[in-house]
Amino acid sequence: SFPTRRSSDLDLFDKACMGVVNPHLLHRGDMPDQQAHYRSLSKLFQKDPFTQNSLMKLKKLFPESDYLLVMQPSKYQVTNACFTELEKLGFDFPNHELLGREIQDAVRAWAVQNQIDIVDVLPAMLASPDKNFYHCIDDHYKESGNQFVADLIFQHLKDHSVHSKTSAP
Repeated sequence: SFPTRRSSDLDLFDKACMGVVNPHLLHRGDMPDQQAHYRSLSKLFQKDPFTQNSLMKLKKLFPESDYLLVMQPSKYQVTNACFTELEKLGFDFPNHELLGREIQDAVRAWAVQNQIDIVDVLPAMLASPDKNFYHCIDDHYKESGNQFVADLIFQHLKDHSVHSKTSAP
């Protein structure tokens, strides 16, 4: 059986079917509080080995290659500019506070423990004067967000290149 929906929810579902609204942004059922949702993701990552094992398998697949894990932040961690619009979709952002970085901390601790090189995009985005990286009613990057992340990855690879570490001056 399908859960009972409010008429405003039905309007959103129609918009999702038409491609106007990202369907992944629709109400998350019993966990609309985004802070609680991201804390649960952090706990899930720490307890469930599936993602960790998958990442390690990828690293071991090509042992001679450098492996870089890029941690992409949620837009809910970067800016609260769209919170009012997202609340119309059933999301709850208590006091319009940005989400914490529990998930990044959990992944970073695991990556360090497993000697995996990482780029954490969140600090750079938070430090940027322009936080307009994401579409408002979508979790995807705009072109500016894609370029920002690509530049961070490029700079990290340039600064940490195996060739630059081993080549003579």
